Amino acid sequence: MPKISKKEYFLFLFLIILIFSISIFVRTSNLKPYSNITNIDASYHVLLTIDALKENSIKDHLFLPIVSLGSVEDKYISWGATVSDKKGNYFYTSFPQLGFIIPYLFFSLLGLNTTIINLMYFNLIIHFICSILVAILCFLLISKITNNKKLCLYGVIIAVTVYIFNLESLFSHGVIYWSQSLFQVFWISQLIVINYLLKLKSGNNVYMYLLFFFLSFCAPATEWTGYLSNFIFLICLFFLGIKSKNNLTLLSIIISSTLLAVASFLIPFWIAIGPKALINTLESRFFARNIANSIGWRYLFEGYWESFGPYLILTGLIVLFCLLNRNIRPDFLSNFKKLKIWFFLFLFPIFENVIMKQHAIIYSFDRLKLALLIILIILVGVASVKSIYIKKISILIVLSAVVTLVQFYNSHRVWEEKDLAASETLIEYINSKYHNAVFYNNGDVRGYANLLLHRGVYEKIQDRKKLADDAVQVYKDKNIVWLLGKSLKNGLFSWGNAIIYDRNQGEIIIVGIIPKNVIEGAILIDNNVVNLMTDNNVSSLEVNNKILPIYRIAPQGIIHLDSKLARKNENSIFKISIPFKDLNITTADFTDSNWYLGVHRNNSTILLENNMETNQVLEKKPTILIDRQGKEYHILNISINGPWIQLSLKEKDIQKLIFPNSFTVK
Repeated sequence: MPKISKKEYFLFLFLIILIFSISIFVRTSNLKPYSNITNIDASYHVLLTIDALKENSIKDHLFLPIVSLGSVEDKYISWGATVSDKKGNYFYTSFPQLGFIIPYLFFSLLGLNTTIINLMYFNLIIHFICSILVAILCFLLISKITNNKKLCLYGVIIAVTVYIFNLESLFSHGVIYWSQSLFQVFWISQLIVINYLLKLKSGNNVYMYLLFFFLSFCAPATEWTGYLSNFIFLICLFFLGIKSKNNLTLLSIIISSTLLAVASFLIPFWIAIGPKALINTLESRFFARNIANSIGWRYLFEGYWESFGPYLILTGLIVLFCLLNRNIRPDFLSNFKKLKIWFFLFLFPIFENVIMKQHAIIYSFDRLKLALLIILIILVGVASVKSIYIKKISILIVLSAVVTLVQFYNSHRVWEEKDLAASETLIEYINSKYHNAVFYNNGDVRGYANLLLHRGVYEKIQDRKKLADDAVQVYKDKNIVWLLGKSLKNGLFSWGNAIIYDRNQGEIIIVGIIPKNVIEGAILIDNNVVNLMTDNNVSSLEVNNKILPIYRIAPQGIIHLDSKLARKNENSIFKISIPFKDLNITTADFTDSNWYLGVHRNNSTILLENNMETNQVLEKKPTILIDRQGKEYHILNISINGPWIQLSLKEKDIQKLIFPNSFTVK
C-alpha cells in the first residue's frame, strides 16, 4: 500500500471538503419554498416521528417509530400503514427503528426545530461522513491492485466525486432523508473494518471486533438491506475458509449481531402491539412492495438510469475500452479477479431492490446502494489504464458531474405548488384560533399535515354524514374543524376551505382564502361549502372586518365577488358565520316504497340526514318546526337510525316539507 504523507492527506481532505461544499451550495440554492419534491413525504414522516418521540414517554414509545403525537386528542387516530397499541398510539412497522432514533437524538441533543431544512442539514452530515468513508474504502481497494500512489489518489478523488455528484446522492443525501441514507454509513464502515480484520493473523484486536459487532448490528437495525449485507459477509467468510480463528470470530460476530438486530426489532413491537398484529402487518407490507408486484421491471431499470445515468454510460465506456484494448485487457481482468470478493460484497445488497421491487421504483433513495458498485468498476478501470488515460477519464468524470448538475437543476423531481402558500396561510389562521379542536380532513393525511397543524388529523372524511358518525358521537363538546382541499403528490395537501363547528360560540364558521391573482372575482370553494351556503341562503362574507356581497354561487364550486374588491383583498382570509339557531335544515332527498322525497307516505314523519348541521340544530330538543312560509309544526319525537334522523310531527298535512324544502326549528 502506498504511503501518504501528512501534506497529501490534508490536501486531499481539503479537496473532498471543497467538492462537498460545492454540492451543499447546489442543493441549498435549489431548495425553494412551496415546492413539491419526489419522496418528500419520507422526510415529513421522519420529522413527525421525531416530534412524536419527543412528546410521548419512553414507556409508551419504546423507541419505536411512533406517529401519534403526545396530546390526548392525538390518540386513536389511524395513520397510513400503521398499527396501534392499547393506548391509541400508532406505530410504523415497515422499517427498523434506528433510522428514526438517530435523527431524533440529533434533533433532541441540539435542540433543533423539526423542519425540512434542519433534517437536510442532518442528511448532509451523513453524506459528508459517507464521502470520507468512500475515500478511505476506495484507497484501500485500489491499493490492492496498484502501488502507483498517483493512480490511487486519482482514484480516490474520482470515487468521491462520483459519490457526491450523482443525482441520487444529491437528493437522497439532501432534502430527502430515509433509513437508506443512514444505512450507507454503517455499510461502508462495515466494509472498511472487515477489510482490516480479514488481514489479522490472530484475533487480538478487541476494539476492532467490537466496532464490527456494533456496525453489523446497526446496519440491519437501520434498513432491511443490512440483513442481506450481513448474509453476504457470511457467505464470503465461508468462501475464504472458516478454519482460522479470526474468520470464526468474524462469523460469530455477524451471526450474533444479526440476531440481536432481529430481537431489537421484534421484542419492542411484540410488547407494544402484540404478536398477532405484528405478524399481520409485516406480512401485508412485504407483499405490498415485493417482487411479485405487477409493476414492470423496466421501471426499475429506468429508475437506475434516472439516478445514475451519466455514470452508467461512463462505466460502460470504461469497461468496453478496457476489454477491447489488448494492452489493457489482461490487467483489467486480473484486477477484476483480485477484487472479485468485493464485487460480490457490493453487488449482493442490490438484490434487495429486486426483492422489494415496487419500493425501489417508487422511492428512489432505495437505489442509492448502486453507487458503490459503479465506483468500484470505475476504480478497476482507473488502475488498469495506467497514467496515460487518467486525464481523459478525469475529463469524462467532470463532464458526467456537470451533466448531473444540469439534471438536478432541471429535474422533474422538483416543481412549484402554486396553491401551497395560500393553503399554509389558511392553516396558520385556523390553527391560531382552533388549535385545541378536533381536526378532520377530506383526503389522506401524512406527515406534512400533522406537522403543519401539530395535531393528529382524521382522514378521508368526504361528506357531512361521515363526519357526523364520528364527530357527533365521540366529540360532543369539542369544536370540530373539517379541512377541505385536494391531495397533492408525495403526501402534500392544498386546503382551500374549512368548515368549523364552533360549539363555544354556537355557530358554524366557513373560512377560506381569496387567492392571489384572482380572476373576475371568482373563488373556488368545496362542494360541501356550496351546499351549506345555498341551504342557508348565504349572500355575503367577511374579509378584514368588512362585509363583501356574494353576487353568485355557482353549483360547480365557485363564488363570485366584485372583481375590484376581490383583487384588493387577495391573500386575505374570508369568513362566513351561521349561528346554530339560524341553520336551515333540508328534508332528505330519499324515495322508496315508504318515503317520498323525505316525507313518509303513510304517517306524519319526515326524514333528515344525520349530519353535523342537523345534530347541532336538534341538540337542544326543539319542539316547533317552521317552514319557509312561517307555518309551524309540532315535533312529537326525534329518533336517530344510523345515517337518518326521523322527526314525528303532530300535523297531518306535511307535503310542503318534501325535499328540497328547508325549515328552521325552535
